Amino acid sequence: MGGEVSHASWHESVEVVLEQFRAWLVQERGLAPESVRCYVTQARPFLVALPSPLDEALRGLGAGQVTAFMLGRCAGRNVWSAKAAVTAVRSLLRFLHLGGHVPVGLAGAVPSVAGWRLASLPRGLDAGQVELLLAACDRGSPVGRRDFAVLTVLARLGLRGAEVAGLRLVDVDWRAGELTVRGKANRIDALPLPVAVGEALVAYLTDGRPACDVATLFVTVRAPVAPAVAGRGAAGRGPGVPAGGAATAGGRYLPPSESRGEQRHAGSHYGPGRGQLCWRHATTPSRAALRRTARRARCRALHRIDRRQLRLR
Repeated sequence: MGGEVSHASWHESVEVVLEQFRAWLVQERGLAPESVRCYVTQARPFLVALPSPLDEALRGLGAGQVTAFMLGRCAGRNVWSAKAAVTAVRSLLRFLHLGGHVPVGLAGAVPSVAGWRLASLPRGLDAGQVELLLAACDRGSPVGRRDFAVLTVLARLGLRGAEVAGLRLVDVDWRAGELTVRGKANRIDALPLPVAVGEALVAYLTDGRPACDVATLFVTVRAPVAPAVAGRGAAGRGPGVPAGGAATAGGRYLPPSESRGEQRHAGSHYGPGRGQLCWRHATTPSRAALRRTARRARCRALHRIDRRQLRLR
């Protein structure tokens, strides 16, 4: 009986720490709900592996224990799964140190995952495949106009699926020719609005988007009207913006072999004079910030938008 009480108390301690970790990710790191869920899920096994009582185990935690756990945890996993576990545990250890649960910072004890950018086959769609994907949308129907607009934004601006799903009506500044994008960690950036993107959005808004009070740009087609959610299905049954899985086009999906990874964290070099649509993967905040800056510079160069002239109109 005493063992059962002790185990229940230990389990409650784990849940308390995870709840504090979840709040820290939201309030201090500004992560999206899905990212918070993934971090907590990946961090839970680390706390569960510690002995009882949890407070004493954390105070006596050493670098050797952290490294040994991660080596065992990542054994047999693919590169992306291992990297997700490493990122989550590092974040947990930073939180534990800042919160006074562990006496020293142990994030550096988490080993890095060996993964090289050019070690695998290129993940990308050439320009012809992109055009076929866009042509697959039935632009004579509201669903097709919505899907065409979504895919055009993804291809021309290189946004992530969650960023497209989070676009609001007020984020489109037609007079300035800009689109406000809310990215990871509550980053807000203004990107130039290419002609092709503007035309696709106009076609959707004028003859595709149902009249409703929903603030998001992309919504469901069938009642009850609701915001589009990244990663969901097509048509009114749960409209989605491609994110980490299959890309919708007129209600159809790409095969998993073609879509998995290629549409995830979408970022492109596609544009006039370009022959390849190359999808990027942001790995760290610093690299993500650099890529976001480079993306804005490419958009301005490719579409030759003079922002000063736009403001004068």
